Amino acid sequence: FQVLNELEFTSERKRMSIVVKDLKTGVIELLSKGADSEMWPRILESDQQLFGESTKQMLRDQGNDGLRTLLYGSKVVEPAAYEKWNAEFSAACVDLVEMDKKKDKLPNKIEQLADEMEKDLTLLGSTALEDKLQGGVPATIAKCLEAGISVWMLTGDKQETAINIAFACSFLDEETDFMVLNSQDLIGPDVLRKQVEGFVRLIRRRRSAESRMRHALVIDGEALQMIFANPQVLTDFVSLVQLVDAVVANRCSPRQKSSTVTMIREQLPLARTLSIGDGANDVAMLMAAHVGVGISGQEGLQAVNNSDFAIARFHYLQDLLFVHGKNNYLNMSTLVCYMFYKNVMIVMTAFLWTVTYAGMSGQKFESEYSLQLFNAVWTFLPVLFLGVLDQQLPRKFSREIPRLYEVGLTQSAFGPKAMRHWGVTALVESVIVIYFCVYAMVNNGEDGSDIGLWTQGFVVMTAALTVANLKLFAHQWAWNWIQLAILWLSILIWWPLAWLGSSEVVQTNQFTAVMCEGQLGVLGYAVRLPAYWLAVVLSVATCCLLDMARAHFSRFFSLDLEYVVIEAYLHGKTEAQIAAAASAIPRKRLEFVENPAQEAGEESESVREALDDQTILTLTRNAEQITLTIHDHMRRTLGFEGQRAVPKATRDDGSWFSRSTKNLATLEDVQVEVDSVRPSNSVFTARNKDVPCG
Repeated sequence: FQVLNELEFTSERKRMSIVVKDLKTGVIELLSKGADSEMWPRILESDQQLFGESTKQMLRDQGNDGLRTLLYGSKVVEPAAYEKWNAEFSAACVDLVEMDKKKDKLPNKIEQLADEMEKDLTLLGSTALEDKLQGGVPATIAKCLEAGISVWMLTGDKQETAINIAFACSFLDEETDFMVLNSQDLIGPDVLRKQVEGFVRLIRRRRSAESRMRHALVIDGEALQMIFANPQVLTDFVSLVQLVDAVVANRCSPRQKSSTVTMIREQLPLARTLSIGDGANDVAMLMAAHVGVGISGQEGLQAVNNSDFAIARFHYLQDLLFVHGKNNYLNMSTLVCYMFYKNVMIVMTAFLWTVTYAGMSGQKFESEYSLQLFNAVWTFLPVLFLGVLDQQLPRKFSREIPRLYEVGLTQSAFGPKAMRHWGVTALVESVIVIYFCVYAMVNNGEDGSDIGLWTQGFVVMTAALTVANLKLFAHQWAWNWIQLAILWLSILIWWPLAWLGSSEVVQTNQFTAVMCEGQLGVLGYAVRLPAYWLAVVLSVATCCLLDMARAHFSRFFSLDLEYVVIEAYLHGKTEAQIAAAASAIPRKRLEFVENPAQEAGEESESVREALDDQTILTLTRNAEQITLTIHDHMRRTLGFEGQRAVPKATRDDGSWFSRSTKNLATLEDVQVEVDSVRPSNSVFTARNKDVPCG
């Protein structure tokens, strides 16, 4: 055979063809293969009637088995017809205008001529290929779902194959109620919108009934295209995808994958998207997401070359998210908040001095070199090493307890609440430092008189930089000898450099005298005063005790997951025991309430802490009272006899709503489900708007 033409595969065409000539007989023939959705309309009507049902049933069976299927067809082309077609096709292929249109995915003559050739095909048959999953894929996806990450599977496979693969990789399970939006069952945008609204009402009513059922959405590419084209349906669809636990989108082209990611970014600004793929058809999706992860494999390096991170195996995503990602989020959050805190504190000491003692004159009392070097020398190294070396837990514990990743989803470490905490702390500690140091030095000079202006600034600066360094030390997750050495080096280096700044050599130098104005002999005078050491010790101790009290309260009286896990780890418990303890902590998830004004009233949650081994949690919703008993089960599980109770939530009444809606596809099915639940208001709003979805 001689290959005359090649009609290449594209994600929009979903098929490819070649035109060959039999060198012995001179017969010209077209051979084509592609997705059955694209190939069936091009098969001869007679072949569809003769072999259609048996072939379609075979494709369905193979799709249900998780196999990827292709349909094959051919036709004989008359030489005269081929010569005419080939002349037009060859001219179009070298036409720069048509080539640019094709590159920009616009209607063009090249694809039009290819479409004309690929018609009236004789059915040859179908093939099925098993695309095996890599090892660790089900476990990785299960951990992502456990961590609270909303996982979407965007694939070009047919619906049956996509659902089977979703089950194979633990994306869906038998307990999941998955709802189907298929373009074949949709008449138009109005029906689509009603169906989406029905799904939204169904899930919200189930949540109001405290149902624990997982929900998933199965949708095809054509239905997505209808949603993108209708803004009203798009708004309802965004509400729906925030309620479901997983989304499976099948028959998606690369452009639709990219549009889906872009839609999430535009409609949910708080959402942070991560795309992962291994082929060239995933490049657009990788580039559209906030973070793109490419897998290097047998499909080439296009995905890797266009990604932010490259991994060799899918299960390496566990380390990327739950180890490096979580630790980096915590470290960068602490770093940014700490930079904000220490600058607010040092500036507020100067402001309080000016307001209280300098009559708003703007007179400084701290040396210029100490202020300029506060960020560059005194507090620089500890925060640098924290950002690089600090980690919350060892790697294996972070992988085994993916729920620790919730700290990023709920913005616990970096957000408005965290910034307010650090800002208030800076204000309080600046008040403690300035007034403790000032009042401690009143009439406590060598001769019983007040100390000078610059000596007072030296005392305040000593206390401020010591508090700032110890503050960071208290907020580290792990201590090691490097960080301890850097901490004490940053504090102790203050006195040698202050001695240099107050020396006569520096004071008489024209270049350094400006930075050290009025500092001659300040260090030698201050260190001889007992009140200097008393003021520094009292102010630093007070600030540290307040911080320790806050940390103690958070550790021993809160239900924060990270504190429970760290306590179990420090007691030498195994990964299995710690995971059992973590499962007892109530999950922080996005909840919906019927009326924001009622959030503090009838929709509020009231917690009554008992003095015995139990804590009673009572929820009141629409005159229906549900009581949850939080037992002291975790302490017994971990063997913490005689120590503080860590509660585990169980339900007393047992009246969970568990109606099943498998393969829900029509509005009538949705209405039956909705009518089976007690009526409620239809206006919902998110309780925690800081939680990103997506």
